[in-house]
Amino acid sequence: MSLAGTYILSSNENFEAWLKAAGGSDEQVSKAMKVKLTLVIADTASGITVTTKAGDKEFTNTITYGQESAMEVGGVKYTMNVSKTASGYEGTISAKDKTGKVSCSVSGSTLTRTFTLGDVTAKRIFTKQ
Repeated sequence: MSLAGTYILSSNENFEAWLKAAGGSDEQVSKAMKVKLTLVIADTASGITVTTKAGDKEFTNTITYGQESAMEVGGVKYTMNVSKTASGYEGTISAKDKTGKVSCSVSGSTLTRTFTLGDVTAKRIFTKQ
């Protein structure tokens, strides 16, 4: 299944704690929690490109399946190494000195991104437009 499409953030579960665990400053976390995100996901030959729109800011991250991919959310930098699954992707995530698991899946019009770093798990739920 393709992840391609435009998605609007509808809810966060424990994302503030996850950003802090990933090394985000109080200011970065505060800003990240206030914005209403739009994700535009496009398939590429070897993965996906995710363009994140937050207010008047826009940035793009590229995920290459099977390779370490550098990412940034709310000023917090991390790397992921994921493999494509039937409904999205799953793999590992690293930030600062912590590692964990990450997954992204689509079910109907809902995209769910789940991040675990150390003992902190967060979910971000998006609705397809």
